[in-house]
Amino acid sequence: MNVGPVDLPIDEFVVNMRIYFGTTGDRKSKVWVFREDVPSKFLSAPFCAGDDDFRVELIDLFKGRHPLLINHDSLTNEIHLGFRPTAILDSNVVSYLHQYVRSDPALPASRRHTIRELLQFFIKGHFDYNPFFYYIEGSSRQEQASLLGYASKFSESILRLHTMDNSHFLATGEIKVDEAVLELYTSEFGKGDFSELAAEHAKAMVLPVPFELQWRSKMSYATLLKIAMIHRTCARNVARKHEELRMFMEKKFNVALGIERMLALEYFAGHFQNFIPIQKGANPDRIFKRVRAAAWDLLLLDLPAYLLVIDNTDGISLGFPCTSDRALCSIGRVCSIEMVMAWAPREDRPVPVMGYDFRALERDIGTDLAQRIRESDQEWQEARRRRDLHSEKHISFEELEALIRDLECEVTAYCES
Repeated sequence: MNVGPVDLPIDEFVVNMRIYFGTTGDRKSKVWVFREDVPSKFLSAPFCAGDDDFRVELIDLFKGRHPLLINHDSLTNEIHLGFRPTAILDSNVVSYLHQYVRSDPALPASRRHTIRELLQFFIKGHFDYNPFFYYIEGSSRQEQASLLGYASKFSESILRLHTMDNSHFLATGEIKVDEAVLELYTSEFGKGDFSELAAEHAKAMVLPVPFELQWRSKMSYATLLKIAMIHRTCARNVARKHEELRMFMEKKFNVALGIERMLALEYFAGHFQNFIPIQKGANPDRIFKRVRAAAWDLLLLDLPAYLLVIDNTDGISLGFPCTSDRALCSIGRVCSIEMVMAWAPREDRPVPVMGYDFRALERDIGTDLAQRIRESDQEWQEARRRRDLHSEKHISFEELEALIRDLECEVTAYCES
């Protein structure tokens, strides 16, 4: 359906939605919107711990705003929604937490202090945190049986944090078991020993990667390869390169990947070259491995929109990526989620509408060129929103695999040229 441009006044947008849901009887689709006058109930500003040498950040793609739900129920009844602020830990942060719990000397005192600050923030803000992103990333790379071996060790460390006496930790930094909390876990899993509890918890968490996330990660991987090839082989300015990338997304995916579009602008302007390290003379197999890892890193920034639309009996998870990766943090600072649409029958597939802060790009390429890119990108997004996107055909998994093979051949030829 045509919902109009993203900057449509909110009252007019709600009227359009009321007409749509009232006339169609659609009880499954939903739209989350963000307004400047509805501040977040959980995070008023991004959180950062550490220094220039080692920093861990909580990325707020909602930019201090609380999501408002528009669907059939919200427009016809008074509804009450339960939200759960959730830190989406990347694999490195999970590893740092594990080292903290084990008092591993590989985590020096300065970094240990940073991780303690992070845990204090989680406790005071009542944030959930768990290694589910670590699990799905691990499942994408190896067999579940081999993953369970070391996943159980990390799970044990996370369980020790989840069952600790928070007041004691805030006062001393020491991890001490809260027996009442531990009993909740033992009653759920029927185990009493931490290692046994961790093994059962890992078994419950290590599952095949959801199709939507596999599909999304492969699109990101293909896009990163294309971004590098455009940059390395086309003698054009940033605006022309960005236009070529948009046409690639339009024709090949029929999906507008917002995070990747912003990354591409920075990459075309000379930043994040190590994030997509494709160059002549490089080993293609090593390049592909690194770019696949980069695609999974970017998926971390897609998960807040994904968590808003999936069914969850424990409440709606408001996801805040937590990472020490400087490139991800830089991208996260300039991107924002303005709206998340989820249309039946694929209401588990979010369609986020992204916003960008172009001020950093202006310093690199100039205000006039940055303004032209901004206007061109907005026109392209609005043209897509004027179409009935939720009923259009997108690239299939098989088509995506074939496209990736073609792109890898192009990259190999370039590296070996």
